[in-house]
Amino acid sequence: MARDEMNKMNDSETTKLIEDYCIHRIRKESIELASYQHVSREPYAPVAARMREIGEEIERTNPDFFSGCCEELNISETTAYAKFKDLADELFKDQENGSRGVTWGRIAALIAFSGRLSVHCASNNLEDLVPSIIGWTSRYIGSKLLPWMQDHQNWDGFMAFFEENGKVRARETVSSIMSSACRFAVFGAGIAALACLLRRIQKDGFMDFFDRNQAAERAQESLTKFVRSACGYAVVGAGIAALGMFLRR
Repeated sequence: MARDEMNKMNDSETTKLIEDYCIHRIRKESIELASYQHVSREPYAPVAARMREIGEEIERTNPDFFSGCCEELNISETTAYAKFKDLADELFKDQENGSRGVTWGRIAALIAFSGRLSVHCASNNLEDLVPSIIGWTSRYIGSKLLPWMQDHQNWDGFMAFFEENGKVRARETVSSIMSSACRFAVFGAGIAALACLLRRIQKDGFMDFFDRNQAAERAQESLTKFVRSACGYAVVGAGIAALGMFLRR
């Protein structure tokens, strides 16, 4: 079989798998989308059943990340793709050397996030974004992860990886990495929040920003906003770092 033809088959299977998982997650929230009535309520194949099992376990083990990330990303029709791609790129970044690190665990985590993001959109009058999320995920996997997948037996490799104790594989690493991930994220969050503060001072002028009659109040205000910003970045940053480390093993 020609390589191009094989790639098309892989893309089709990947899209179908992502669609199955995303619509399954939406239906679990008692939401029905008329345009997806064709998607079976039962898994269409063993790989779909396994993805549902693993994806739900990943999400169950990371409830704060999934709910907080969708809120903090502030998804809208104009910003959704850029933010989705940023998170996906971070997920597949090797935290030790900055290179791309692909594993079946990370691929499962990406699809799990896509399912949760689909639920978020369907619940917030953004259901028109659901087909886009499915398409973005499929395109990202097909354009950036396919060579690795082909070298690892495609979705048969996914099934083999999670053949035994799939839920245990998901739980073990996630529970053990959250605390260390938070420490790395808080440092990065503090730098980001400080940069925002410095940009504001530069814009207003140092003396205008810290007016002599209100210097103490402005300093306290700046510190408060700095801390709040750091905490906000940390919620998302810790989750992204955690998923980036998730099932690296």
